[in-house]
Amino acid sequence: MAIETITPHEMVTSYRTEFLDTGRIHDDLNHLWTELGGPPKGGDGTGEMVAEPHFGGGGLMRTNTLNLIAVARDSDEAARIAQDVSRLRDFLPSRTIILRDHSGDEEDPFFDVRIELKEQRRTDDKPGIRFEAITITSHHHELGEIASLVSPLFVAELPDFLWWPGGDFARNELFENLLDVVDRVIVDSAQLGHDASGVSAMTSLVPAEGEDAGPLLGDFSWSRLGPWRQLIAQFFDPPDVQQRRATIEQV
Repeated sequence: MAIETITPHEMVTSYRTEFLDTGRIHDDLNHLWTELGGPPKGGDGTGEMVAEPHFGGGGLMRTNTLNLIAVARDSDEAARIAQDVSRLRDFLPSRTIILRDHSGDEEDPFFDVRIELKEQRRTDDKPGIRFEAITITSHHHELGEIASLVSPLFVAELPDFLWWPGGDFARNELFENLLDVVDRVIVDSAQLGHDASGVSAMTSLVPAEGEDAGPLLGDFSWSRLGPWRQLIAQFFDPPDVQQRRATIEQV
């Protein structure tokens, strides 16, 4: 099944603001859903999202899976994140929030906000799926301060995921602040290189015995090893080679 993700005509709004108002973001999302063809009484409450799992027009479905926060270091990485998310199938996020570092003037006090309704089209007879994308751009000195504003943007009663594509999460203020508001963290240890502090930071995310469990940790590098792990395990499937497991000295 082939899929294609588009931003329908006029299903996007963007603006610059000196103060990040999550209520306004919710209102803008409500407006976009209403323009799409939602319930005539839906979305009237200022700063509130309509909690209807199939809110949308034209027989289109709305995802009801998870909230995803992703942190991009520049515009290129933000574009890659948006593209990768749009290709997801089984776990297409209901709402993706991309926090992007500003590459311009360090004294720029403004936030750039872009809000979109996107549609994942399918080639079969099943209806398209709509999902939301919010991109917030700020200078990196301000990013740590907006972590407290992310939580009100989550769709209620859904798990909250943090995706950190780069290897610079060790001792990062924004990363540490976001850990308090998410249920699961996804990193890529291949981006760490020889950074021992990054490995230590990952280890600290795994709670020791007796400690309260924090966010669950996922690693793309470990997922990439899946085929190799399966092949090695299959080697010991035949009974006549199972006894050789005891001879393994090093992996």
